[in-house]
Amino acid sequence: MRPSTFPVFFIRLKEDDIVVFFKLRSRFPRVLSGILCFTLALASFIVIGRSETAEAAISPLITSYKPQVVSTSANLSYTNSSGNTVTGTIHHPGIAMSQTDLDNMRDHVRAGDEPWNTAFNAFAADSQSSKSPRIYYENVYIFKHIQGPWRFTDPETGKIYDNPAEYVGARANTDSETAFMQAVMWYITGDETYRSNAMKIIRSYSAAEDCVTHTNFRFATMSYLLSAAAEILRYSDTPTASLKWTDADTANLIHLMNIVSVTYNAHTFFMNQHQFTVMGTMGRAIFTNNLQLYDEAVEAATVNAAGDLGGRNGSIKHQMRWMTTNERTGEALNPSDYHVQAIEMGRDVGHSYANVAGLSTLAQTIYAQGTKVDPVTGARSAASNAVNVFNFLDDRLLAGTTYLLKYHLGYDVLWTPARANQSSTIQYFDTINAGGRGRIDAFYSVLYNYYKYIENRDMTQEKYKYLTYAYETRMPEVAFKDYPLFMLLYTPDAAKTVGLSNKITLGSITGLTATAAGANTVYVSWAGVPNALGYNIYRSTDPNGTFTKISSAPTAATLYRDTSLTPDTTYYYQVEVAGGSKSSVVSATTGGTSGTASVRFKNAGTGVYMDGIGRTTNGSAAGQWSSSTSNNQRWIEETNGSYVRFKNVATGLYLDGMGLTTNGSTAGQWSSSTSSNQQWSVSIDGNNMRIRNRASGLYLDGMGRTTNGADLGQYGGGSSANQRWQVVN
Repeated sequence: MRPSTFPVFFIRLKEDDIVVFFKLRSRFPRVLSGILCFTLALASFIVIGRSETAEAAISPLITSYKPQVVSTSANLSYTNSSGNTVTGTIHHPGIAMSQTDLDNMRDHVRAGDEPWNTAFNAFAADSQSSKSPRIYYENVYIFKHIQGPWRFTDPETGKIYDNPAEYVGARANTDSETAFMQAVMWYITGDETYRSNAMKIIRSYSAAEDCVTHTNFRFATMSYLLSAAAEILRYSDTPTASLKWTDADTANLIHLMNIVSVTYNAHTFFMNQHQFTVMGTMGRAIFTNNLQLYDEAVEAATVNAAGDLGGRNGSIKHQMRWMTTNERTGEALNPSDYHVQAIEMGRDVGHSYANVAGLSTLAQTIYAQGTKVDPVTGARSAASNAVNVFNFLDDRLLAGTTYLLKYHLGYDVLWTPARANQSSTIQYFDTINAGGRGRIDAFYSVLYNYYKYIENRDMTQEKYKYLTYAYETRMPEVAFKDYPLFMLLYTPDAAKTVGLSNKITLGSITGLTATAAGANTVYVSWAGVPNALGYNIYRSTDPNGTFTKISSAPTAATLYRDTSLTPDTTYYYQVEVAGGSKSSVVSATTGGTSGTASVRFKNAGTGVYMDGIGRTTNGSAAGQWSSSTSNNQRWIEETNGSYVRFKNVATGLYLDGMGLTTNGSTAGQWSSSTSSNQQWSVSIDGNNMRIRNRASGLYLDGMGRTTNGADLGQYGGGSSANQRWQVVN
């Protein structure tokens, strides 16, 4: 038996146990000494022989101190504009993460469980999670008296700032994210170094005294992330007195959030920037137990009726928009063309993904509060028809995310011109901005974990599979700047049974070749990549120029037939794993006046090649032969409408069905004619091709024959490898 198969035992003696042991030893010295010796020997043996798997996974950053938040709820009310009393509850901690989220994350990391352990290691490796993160706060005038975007001279130092609002805002944005990450690190590890860093950032920015009225969404992001960090620190305790959260900390942070609220509102910002402002509004509302402000933020996240119907509205409804008309022309779409469209794709790839991130952050916060919304208006609701925010408008956030992912995974999607009034003048996004196509930003942990583990959906279904593929090929997810979206934070307890078995590591394209088969056709082939969704094909006539995607959707096959090409032209190809890397460049030159391009066809069942056998008589049988350099094995594809003809290089005869329709009949050769017996259709099947005669409907078949010189046959459609052919140069 190998040592790793021994069971694992732990013997722990507490201080009281040792005292009792020595009292007993005075009465039963020999017996107790024997027990102690046996116990120590057994423990030593087990430690030497036990498996290291479970213990080795636990991070050395974990300390013996285990933080614990204390959940609390505030039952609140306000009088609305109609004079009605509105009631509701706000839960703490409840900005980004609830107590359940926090405890689940902490306990699984401390136990070394997957996938939390791997997720934690990735999270901890981020520089903002280190014990000595860079903090950008400066103890100078403009951080205490926040200015607008106008040129400003510091009255204390004389330093000139061209845009002090952006100078402070950008640093506050980054530091607030660091504060949140440090608070998470503290809650998991119990190391007060992290708590100290988070407290330092919050206390530094909370020292601000006033803020000039101007527009800057960065202070909204700061408010959300600082309040999210503060929720963890405020509702938990720690040994060191100076690091405990105080009433003064609460008052100062509220003061900060209130003074910077003059820089944003929850209704008029452009697309993804709208989501930042709603995040700031929502974080401030929850932290201060302002139910009315919270309700405003919830509705602004879902519909934002107070906003416009175009670009200055980043809500779920308007940003993941249900398209029924061409919004530029007003022309109605055919009902079959109705679709959800991720609107900011018309701007660029980065900001379109930012909408997934911003709306996922808002949805997660609403969900953490236990809030449901009206299925139409999106307002907070306790009615029987109220829905979870993820299910709002038939899972609209998921639908928009899917649309975006499908495009970048390589699927052509229907785009309808959409209103996008970025400025005061109405503007439209008429097309998708194709720059950066194929890029997949990692913002999917909230949606994936909700549908997979909370709703227990079959993630292989069409509705979920693109989200699933994007997430599982990027595990462990560590989000980009501005958003609290990490795999570590939102992976439910149910994921323990899955561990890391759902993680997909995509390999690179290997074995790539391009082979011209005539004047108009090139075959591109490559080795398959395990677990790939499919492959996208790119082509150019300039190896250093722009490569254009020529496949309308990822192909599952590893053979691509590129047709209708120009004779005497060199074409360059790249193949991309959907959602993964792109290959190096290969090339092939089509035939024509400068020469003949031809290929060989190897039978997948027998391993022998299609061969003209040197026969030049009309009606002679086409044969098969083991691999050779003879031109009898080389064939030229000639385009004939939607069909092709195959001409033997050595004999000049064409592959011909001979008008035979019986299974097992011979495939022959004949001089050039217009007969449909010489016309064949080609289909791709995995890494093979199938060749079907137009006249007979039979498929070219190796018939299982392996003898050199055996006749080539024809047979009705089937799954046999004898009807599959590999393209060989």
